[in-house]
Amino acid sequence: LELYGDLVRVEDVEVLLMAPLFHKIQALRIGHLLDGKGEASGNLVRKLLGWGEGRIAGGAPLIRLGLPGLLHDLETIEELAASSVSADLHHLDLRDNILDASSIEALFLDTSSWPSLTHLRLGGAPFDYGLDDLLLDRLLAAPCAKQLRFLDVSKCHLNPLSHVRLLSRRELPMLEHLAVADVRLTPELFRRVQVEVDRAAEQRGEE
Repeated sequence: LELYGDLVRVEDVEVLLMAPLFHKIQALRIGHLLDGKGEASGNLVRKLLGWGEGRIAGGAPLIRLGLPGLLHDLETIEELAASSVSADLHHLDLRDNILDASSIEALFLDTSSWPSLTHLRLGGAPFDYGLDDLLLDRLLAAPCAKQLRFLDVSKCHLNPLSHVRLLSRRELPMLEHLAVADVRLTPELFRRVQVEVDRAAEQRGEE
């Protein structure tokens, strides 16, 4: 189910959470709500996590969750990472959120978080926020990075060398699909990627 756009209100989502049909859903994306800012968005995310934890008890956990534009404070981000909902998620969509170093660390550096995660979207953060070159270091140090098959960093604030790093997959051994945007694809970029790929192959041979 997707509830996305500025014609949907927080209270609309809260009403749907009580509907019997809602409890059969295993994939949910909610974001960019008409009034989904500040405290209202934090309270909604907490209610969603509580609802998701109830789903686990009922034997039908969420496997896909999207919260684009709904994470506005570190406390809510910490609660998301610590929730039992995170254990079953395969797909996590956090596009268009304000993420900084504390947020990335809270989300991903706990070794017990996201054991099933294979698809991650982090692109589209507001200007001066979101994934940049320093935050990429923190993300790639996360235990769950090694199991990612899909990573979306479209419209993130990454320099060409960071794109080389991602495209070479040296630190993302399971990656099958990398989504990027606003990247200038040049022969030099691909040459550097090939150098990194060859270097990774040599290291594996030595091991």
